Amino acid sequence: MATITKRPGSGGKTVFRAEIRRKGYPKKIKTFALKRDAVKWARQIEREMDTGTWRDLKDADKYLLSDAFVRYLSSVSTKKRPTTQQRDKLSVKHLTKRLGHLSLVQATPAKVAVYRDERLKEVSPHSVRIELALLSNLFNIAKREWKVGNIDNPVSEIKKPKIPEGRCPILSNVQLARLMSECNNSKSEMLYPFIFMVLHTGCRLSELKQLRWSQVNINEGYISLIGKETKNHRRRNIPISEPLKKELLKLLEKVKTMDKHGQPTGLVFPGRDDPKKTLDVHKAFISAVKRAGLDNLPGEGRLRIHDLRHCCGSAMVMNGVDLETIRKLLGHRDISTTQRYLHVVDEHTKSAIDKISYLGLNNE
Repeated sequence: MATITKRPGSGGKTVFRAEIRRKGYPKKIKTFALKRDAVKWARQIEREMDTGTWRDLKDADKYLLSDAFVRYLSSVSTKKRPTTQQRDKLSVKHLTKRLGHLSLVQATPAKVAVYRDERLKEVSPHSVRIELALLSNLFNIAKREWKVGNIDNPVSEIKKPKIPEGRCPILSNVQLARLMSECNNSKSEMLYPFIFMVLHTGCRLSELKQLRWSQVNINEGYISLIGKETKNHRRRNIPISEPLKKELLKLLEKVKTMDKHGQPTGLVFPGRDDPKKTLDVHKAFISAVKRAGLDNLPGEGRLRIHDLRHCCGSAMVMNGVDLETIRKLLGHRDISTTQRYLHVVDEHTKSAIDKISYLGLNNE
């Protein structure tokens, strides 16, 4: 049972001190102006202790989000891939700027919603969702693993920004040929084979930048992507087309590092100044896109490297490849992601129907 003690307070007023001592729990003491408030508080705490629902909010009251972010980066982010670690650091930078001064208790859904709305004025909905996902994960880990008080996840109670329909520009063969011609004329000799491989494999930029010769089996005709280096952490094999095989053989002639068995080693697309660093083709690609007249596509703006991955998926759909096969080749976790390419079927099927528009007509 709690002990309620009458004590002298400031200004000659009487206060009531409630003290709870319960085995297995820290001592709890709180002072009230009215005895009934002291009794009510004590009964509530004892009821929660009896039912096992009591949690000490003391830590959460003092635990600032800025400190929690530091701990998150050092204990959680470090277990992620380097690219994800960089993304986490950037998200934490923006979250700390506006929410870092709050404690874990003070970070209410209303305040997080204000953060969401302010950030939407500055960056895309996708970026805001990434930042909110980190904040949500932090609260879950703080409660589940760090054992910080009886805190609730404020992100779970607010509405997430809607993601607009993804980009999926369709390029004609003439446009693609013009692009590849400009890539071939680039000062960066690696730009053409790199972009050619994106078109012929549909691989993500990060997957090709990390690709090593030990993952390329030209004789068997496939590229093996390692699970931990793919977005969804799933291993997959990509067949090598004959045109791509020719480009890989050209690259192979330039490889200078071999293992003891005479097999090529190192990155397929090494950096220009350091073969151990990954290739950066962004500036060269932007220049090639501009020269090819693809820097202001209707409704899309400037063509991006990632758009060529979508071109690969769209081309497979138009040539009759089923969605499940495309999903596996592109490494989508869910078939709904692959279904974005279905919109090209409408134009493709219309073209097919136009070819048989003479049926049943008297054209004599």
